Amino acid sequence: MVIEECKRCGAMIPEERRALAPNVVYCSRHCATLAARKRDKSRSRAAVKEIMAKERLRLVEGLACKGCGGAISPLRVFNLSKAPMYCSKECSKKTNRKIKEPLQITCAHCKKTRPSVRKRKYCSAECRSQATYERVYSDIRKRNAEKRKYNPGYSGEITSAARGMAAQRRVEADLLEKGYELYVAVTANAPFDLIAYRNGEMLRVEARYSRGGKVNRNVTRGKTDLYAFVSPEGVRYEKELKEIEEATYAEQVESQQSLE
Repeated sequence: MVIEECKRCGAMIPEERRALAPNVVYCSRHCATLAARKRDKSRSRAAVKEIMAKERLRLVEGLACKGCGGAISPLRVFNLSKAPMYCSKECSKKTNRKIKEPLQITCAHCKKTRPSVRKRKYCSAECRSQATYERVYSDIRKRNAEKRKYNPGYSGEITSAARGMAAQRRVEADLLEKGYELYVAVTANAPFDLIAYRNGEMLRVEARYSRGGKVNRNVTRGKTDLYAFVSPEGVRYEKELKEIEEATYAEQVESQQSLE
C-alpha cells in the first residue's frame, strides 16, 4: 500500500523522495526526525509509569491500615521513599483526632472548682464581670486615698469640673476683697475665666486648682494676663498684681502712642 500523505504533518510526499524509498511515510527528513523523537519520548514515559506502578505495589504489599486494619491501595503512595500508613484521608483524621479530657479549673473569684474544656481564669461571665468591677473600684479607692494625703478635706465625690468651679469662686472672692470689679465668662471654651477691672485697667484671669503643690498648667499662653492657683492653703497668683497692672498700663500707653 502506497502512502501519499505524510504521517506527521499531512502534506503530500514528493515524488523524488518516493523514488528513493517506495515505502517512505514522511515528506521530509525533518518530519522523520521529529516523529522519532516523539516516539522515543512516549516510550520513555510509559517505561517510567510502569516502574512507578511496580514500586507502589511493592510498598503497599502486606501493609495494613493503622486505623481500620484494611488493605491500602497503591494509589495512596504519593512518595516512593515512604510507605503510607492509612487507607484514606478520613481514616487518618479519625485516628489522629485527640479526645480532650475536661480540665478542673479553680475560679479566681468564687474559688470553686469546675470542669472546663480549656484553661480559664473565671468559671462564668458573672464571676468575670464581678471581679472586674471590684478591681476597678479598688483602684479608684486607692487613688482617692492618695489624694486625701494632700487634701484632707477631699471626699472622693467631687468631680474635676466641680473642683475647677470652686477654684474660680475662691479667686473671685479674693479679687473682690482686693477692690476689683469682675466680669465672668459665659462660655466654657473661653481662653480665660473672668476679667478683673480696676482704675481703668483690665486683667484677664485664669483660675487653676493646685493639687498637693502641683500646678496644672494646661493653659494657653498669650491669651491670659494673670494665672491664679488655688490650693487648700489659699489663693496664689503667678505674679504680683501691682506688677501686672503696671505692665498692662505700659502696654496700653504704647498702643495709644502707636495709633497717634
